[in-house]
Amino acid sequence: EQFSFIDSLFDDLREIRKTDEFDAVTVATARAEGYANALDGFFVEAKLRGASNVVVMWRLGNTEKHCPTCKELDGQKHKISWFVDRNYIPRKYGAAMDCGGYNCDCTLTDKNGNEYTI
Repeated sequence: EQFSFIDSLFDDLREIRKTDEFDAVTVATARAEGYANALDGFFVEAKLRGASNVVVMWRLGNTEKHCPTCKELDGQKHKISWFVDRNYIPRKYGAAMDCGGYNCDCTLTDKNGNEYTI
């Protein structure tokens, strides 16, 4: 899905570059980070699906503000499948949390403290 945006990225950069080289670099960097975050979300979901019966706890991340969904999930323990079925997946773009997931810094950890998110 992300590949469909690449052509428009280069068109946008060509136009921005005509007026300000610095802005073009800033825009390219922001887009690259966005693409990388999308891959992080894909990786996290795949990893979670592979361990669906493991019981994990939702832990708030290090961000200053948390969305209402993440605050409500903090400390809850469920099988990973429970979180996946509800699309509560940190770092996944379009996740069902109020924050949308893509900038979510929350984690899912098992009873030994092993993190199942990145």
